Amino acid sequence: MHQDVLFVLIFLLSSFVSGVSGFGFSMIAVALLTLLLDVKMAVVFMSAHTLTINTLQLIRLRIHISLKEIIPLLAGSVAGVPGGVFLLKNMDPWWIKKMLGLVVIWFVLQQIIYFGKQNDRPDHPPESEPIAQTNKKETLAGFLVGTVSGILMGGILSGGPPVMIYSLKKFSDKYQIKTILQSFFLFSGAYAMILYISSGLLTVPVLLSSIIYLPASIAGTVLGIMVFEAISSVAFHRIVIVFMALLGLSLLLK
Repeated sequence: MHQDVLFVLIFLLSSFVSGVSGFGFSMIAVALLTLLLDVKMAVVFMSAHTLTINTLQLIRLRIHISLKEIIPLLAGSVAGVPGGVFLLKNMDPWWIKKMLGLVVIWFVLQQIIYFGKQNDRPDHPPESEPIAQTNKKETLAGFLVGTVSGILMGGILSGGPPVMIYSLKKFSDKYQIKTILQSFFLFSGAYAMILYISSGLLTVPVLLSSIIYLPASIAGTVLGIMVFEAISSVAFHRIVIVFMALLGLSLLLK
């Protein structure tokens, strides 16, 4: 199969998954792109696509944006993204690929655990802590999660698992969860892209060769959003879990 066709299919699949679920674009895209490109090139190659699909989704979700919920995560990403970019530029590609595999497996495990907890969720929530104490803990948790996710975003543009766990524990509404994810991804992805350019990882020729495939990412995102709006994503999430488990294992074992 021609390489251009493979690029189109990769971006279509990755963006569709993201459009439906709000996550997974970077993990799927980078993992599949490493079959065609060096892992460092794969990460920077799809950086423009990450910003595009996050922007499209956030425009759709703009009425659900809450700065109070997002700011701790963004503050953490400011601290974490530079560390991830440093790792991307200086770490051996073999280790980066293995780290990506671990991130994917982590993602799969936390999804399985999440669905298990959803089934066991009690009808009445436990008694809550004082509001001030709860807010302080949530702010600190948000900052720490943002830092870890920022490192992953800077290193492999795949900061989804930590911030997803945080969002799933905090919210039950799919629109709130997706808005938190897309807000974080857009900010940290843009930050990472600026650092990629300033550090020489992302060059103009690479950027131009990448944006040729943007229509595929846009089409996949729009289709995914339509599915997200129309049906429950639970069954689709389970399909993604199986796919990502196989993908993560292949990265760790090859």
